[in-house]
Amino acid sequence: MSDAHLLATTEGAAGTAPVRVSSIVFHGRTLRLHAELGQGIPVVIDAPRRAEGFQFSVGDVAHISLRRGANCPMLPS
Repeated sequence: MSDAHLLATTEGAAGTAPVRVSSIVFHGRTLRLHAELGQGIPVVIDAPRRAEGFQFSVGDVAHISLRRGANCPMLPS
């Protein structure tokens, strides 16, 4: 799963899933956050560099959810 259809926050809430951040890469106007869901399932999230609340470091737990109205396909890695 990747791109702007996913939201990442520091706080868990209903409808979110925890992921562990494995790397954060500068990617132009975005930061590319590589993380893993439970059982080692990889997830890639592209977030605007200026996104408020996007304060993650490697090893942190982020909580992800789909953006309201998003249609996000899941592809094998």
